[in-house]
Amino acid sequence: MYVLRGICLQKGRLNQHHDIIREEPSGTDPCPICGSVRQCDVHWEHIRPFDEYEMEEIANNYDGIGGCNVFPGGVPGPFNPRLIIFVDHPDATKERILERIRRRISMHQDGQRTYELIFVSRSRGTMQAKMGVKEKFGQLVDQWRFFEPSFAPMIEFRDFDGVWVRTYHANQNYMMYRRIMPNPLAI
Repeated sequence: MYVLRGICLQKGRLNQHHDIIREEPSGTDPCPICGSVRQCDVHWEHIRPFDEYEMEEIANNYDGIGGCNVFPGGVPGPFNPRLIIFVDHPDATKERILERIRRRISMHQDGQRTYELIFVSRSRGTMQAKMGVKEKFGQLVDQWRFFEPSFAPMIEFRDFDGVWVRTYHANQNYMMYRRIMPNPLAI
């Protein structure tokens, strides 16, 4: 993936929280932001994936409050109810991430509870591109909780620095209602 960086004459410095992302870089003349010819200093950069040190730094932030499992590239170890998913990791594809979540939902239903999912990316734009959504992260969360409402009461999407953060907490009333009411598909 590539991201547009630099300075646009009309918009100013392009910051990482309003990325334009492409699978393949395209031309920058005229400027993809304002359309001016040979006036803006913008260029396409390859998105650098997280290195082991950065992944360890983020995981260590959660170690003091109970530990975590890491995907992908995590060291195999005991199950932990907190899972950190590094979206920009080269081995993380949307399909592999969704497969891991389906597996965690199944484990959750079998008694190994997942209480937190934390998705980390370089920026909001790279998270949106990798997960295939615009601003609708809540729709993803609703899909996962449709299968098991008590799954991951706290789901967080964030960038590396924690400047952009979206947190979704489970609706406790809905979870109580689902426990009382029988599953209509099971009848």
